[in-house]
This record gives sequence, C-alpha cells and structure tokens, in this order.
Amino acid sequence: MPELPLFSLTSTDVVNTALAGLQVNTNLDNLSPGSKMRAVTKALGDIFATVGPDVQAAQLATLITRTTNPSFVEAMGEILGVPRQREETAAAESYHRAVRLYTNLDNFGLINDNEIIYITAGALIISSSTDVTQNVSYTNTEPIELAIDDKETFISVRCMTTGFMGNVSAGDLNTLTFSGYTDSANATLLVSNSQSIVNGSNQESLENYKYRITNHLAFLARGNTTAIRIAALNVPGVRDVELVPHGYGIGTSIMIVTATTPSVPDSLISQVEVRVRAIESTGNYTLVSKPEEVGVSLELTVNLKTSGQRAAQQKDIGPIEQAIRQAVSSFINNLPRGNTLFQSELINVIKGSDERIVDIGREGKHIDNLFIYRESPVNSSRAKYLLTWNYACAFDEKLLIEPSLETPIAIRSIFIK
Repeated sequence: MPELPLFSLTSTDVVNTALAGLQVNTNLDNLSPGSKMRAVTKALGDIFATVGPDVQAAQLATLITRTTNPSFVEAMGEILGVPRQREETAAAESYHRAVRLYTNLDNFGLINDNEIIYITAGALIISSSTDVTQNVSYTNTEPIELAIDDKETFISVRCMTTGFMGNVSAGDLNTLTFSGYTDSANATLLVSNSQSIVNGSNQESLENYKYRITNHLAFLARGNTTAIRIAALNVPGVRDVELVPHGYGIGTSIMIVTATTPSVPDSLISQVEVRVRAIESTGNYTLVSKPEEVGVSLELTVNLKTSGQRAAQQKDIGPIEQAIRQAVSSFINNLPRGNTLFQSELINVIKGSDERIVDIGREGKHIDNLFIYRESPVNSSRAKYLLTWNYACAFDEKLLIEPSLETPIAIRSIFIK
C-alpha cells in the first residue's frame, strides 16, 4: 500500500533527530555507532517509528472529530480517499428484471386494436395504491415499445423523488397512470415489481462521515486485523464483517460479509476483496465470502376483527395483506447472520402487523406452511424443505425472504368473522 507523507516517519528519521538533539542539548560526546547511547537511541527510534503513524493518525482523527465545518471534513476525506456518500435516487434497469408491464389478456395487441403501444420516456407514472400517506412514484427512463404478440416486458424505471424514502419492497409498485392505448378505460395494461428497489439513499450525515474518516485513518496506520476489518466496513453497502482466524490454516482467515441489503451481491464481495488485498500483510491471505443464504417462504390463513371501532371491512383486506408482507419481510431479512428463526417470534410479528388481525392459522397450526430454501447439492437450483419447528442457523448462514419466488409470503385465505 502506498504511504501518505503524513505517515512516512521512519526509524532513521527518529534516530537522527534524537542524536542531533542530544549533541546540542547535553554533554554526551560518545554518540558514534557501537556506543551504548547510540544503541539505546536506535532501540527507541525503532519503537517510535512503529507507533508514530498511530500517533499522527490519532492527532488528525481528533482534529476531524472536533470540527463542525463540513467543507473541511469533506476536503480531508477526499485527500484520504474517503469521499462522502451522496444522495442517490432509487432506480432499476430493465436487465434487472425488477419492474414489468404486462396484460392478463393473451397479448398487448388485444388492448390496442392490434397496434404496437409506443410509450415515450417519462410517460408512465408507477406508484403504490396501498398507503397514500407514503406514496412513492416512479417513471420510465427509456422509450418503450410493446409488441403486438408479447404480453409482458421488463422496463427501466427511476423514482421521481430522491433519497432513501424512494426505496420500495417487492410488490409495492402496482398502480399505473397511462392512457396511451385504446383499452385504457379498462386498465388492462398492468405493472408490478417482483424485486425490491433499495438503492436510494440520503446524503451521509456529517457525524457518520467523520466516523468513517477516523476509521480509515486507523486503517492507514495499521495493516492488522482491525485495519482489515475497518477497510471492509468502509466499502459502501457493507453492514458488518466477521473474521474467522486460521480458516484454512496458519496465515489465513475467512471474512464473512453481511450487506445492507438482504442478499450479498457478488459485486460487493469483489469491492471488499480489492480493499483487503491493498492492506494485507505479506504471507497472509483473507478469503472474502458471503454468508450461506437460506431463503424463507410461508403460507398463511388470517382472521380479522369484525366488531369495535377498528373492525375490518372487505376494502381493508388488500392493505392488511401488504402490511403483513412488509412486516414479515423486514423481520426475516433483518435477522442477524447465525441467529435462530423462532416461529413464536414470527407469529407475533404477523399478529402485530395490523391491529385488526384477531388470529392466524387453522387446524391447530398458526402458520399453514413454512419453507426454507438452499442451494441444491446436485445442481444450481434451489432445494425446498418444509420447516416444522424453529430453524437454528449455522454461524455462516443468513436468512432472507426467498428471492426466486414471485409470492414468497402467500396469504392463502383471509376471513372476516
């Protein structure tokens, strides 16, 4: 790793400075090579050269921590190679296969007098109908042509507001505002998002930014285990890492990366590897890996409240289903790696997602069916297993809502009794 001048203090620098000071300020006259005083000075020089970068880094970290001037902090961050995380707008490209336009009829030609439907960029307004108080709208970023014989196509979209609040969960985008086809009165052109869009972010707070810079200073001063961990944590998108020493023998370790998203993308692992390789000591090797991702899906029967001030009505069923899915997704996806999934906790999360839920389950079971998914040992598919009790994760396992399913949280029936 190339050194910054700030941290380039050497043993020779310390010894020469000390000897010059002794000659000027003391009566010692035997400071030649081989003398006891020269040997003592050399030993002290080696020590100070070792701790010098830590001392200088600590001094700079203190200065950055105490300042309230954002421009100064950002300038120092740029010098040190730690840019401030800017506000980003949530978006998804068509190749992500996150958002699709479709029709329930046989093809698009049937909803437009057997003509191609042309949609200019920005002509679609796509939003959620479940919670108007926190409604988020997206629009298409590219022109779209809906071929006569097709019945679905994936599109590129971008949120119309910036920041974290533009992020949406799978299934949130279900309302389309567009009338440029002949059957628009019957709303036969539909939209849905089968994947979450979570790349929107607010500008990093000044306090968090200063914290990252001070961590980076510690990383510059040392190439030890702590510095390796801090280097990984400074990669945007990394929530936490754990280092398992001697994973493959002496001089090796395994780093397990947890992301801020439910699943850890391969691109994030690659970025962490670059940071780790830059500071690794010669002769050591750290294998950067992601947790073993165990998918979860479930099927539910829900009973709703029918009396009192908050009695459920037929029109409430859709929003209640959405509240259940959001609560379960948040609970499962945010379970720390290695934690046990307790069915009793999951049941409480479902019941607590809406006060109009009286009970869940049927025939003596709270959850109709609960499944986990793993990579198949014989091919690249996901193997499905019925879970009859709690699931105790291994230390390198991370639970998440199964991403291969369009409806991983299936509400089989919902009753108002």
